[in-house]
Amino acid sequence: MFKSKLSIIALLIVIIVLFSGISTMAGEHVTKKGFLAAGSKELLKKGLDIYFSGDHAAFNRLLRENPYIFIMKAGVSVHIVETSWTMIRIRPVGETWSVWTMIEGVD
Repeated sequence: MFKSKLSIIALLIVIIVLFSGISTMAGEHVTKKGFLAAGSKELLKKGLDIYFSGDHAAFNRLLRENPYIFIMKAGVSVHIVETSWTMIRIRPVGETWSVWTMIEGVD
């Protein structure tokens, strides 16, 4: 009897924790300055790989030559559309397009 009550309590705690995390993702968020954003996950990964390789010339060329990857401005209100392990897809409020960025790129 005692073990089944503990199991039910543990299950309820897990459910509450999971749903509280989901609810914090809903609503409007604000972008942070300096985070990379791209039109696809693959392009974001490519940009991050080049940046962290230390090849600043290649990174600057990627930003110059590809309009689908850029460094975000701070203070843009966005909705979170989709989440991945370390990335999120965000859509600016009032817009129909979206981009991928790092989870840390929004408040």
